Amino acid sequence: PEYNGAFKNDLAILKIPESKVFQEMFPPMRLNEDLGFNRVVQVYGWGDIARESSRNMTYALKTVEMYLLPPARCARQVGNLFLPSQHLCLKPKGNETICLGFAGAPIVLEGALLGVIEFGNPQCHLDSPVVGIRLRP
Repeated sequence: PEYNGAFKNDLAILKIPESKVFQEMFPPMRLNEDLGFNRVVQVYGWGDIARESSRNMTYALKTVEMYLLPPARCARQVGNLFLPSQHLCLKPKGNETICLGFAGAPIVLEGALLGVIEFGNPQCHLDSPVVGIRLRP
């Protein structure tokens, strides 16, 4: 209800009626509440991947490992688009990062959903942070 076209409040969660068949096919994923900065998270998606100076679109599900950083890191680099109370700050763990096509991709910490990707650097620089939306129970 507070969506205004900017980055604030731009995620909707749909609650569907319980269905035994649906839950057997798609078991619910638990939410992870423990942040613990500088830990490794996994991001899953089919978007564009940047490796050092090249970019590759993939047609297979890809996993990219990233570090979860303290909010101050993104606030310095991203500015007022980063909302510490709502966002997660990620940086590449190795020599690859996520690019276009990963918006909405899950951010997983220890097998539990921590958030979803919101935006990153359009040029896909390895030294630029990626911003996610934190999900809470």
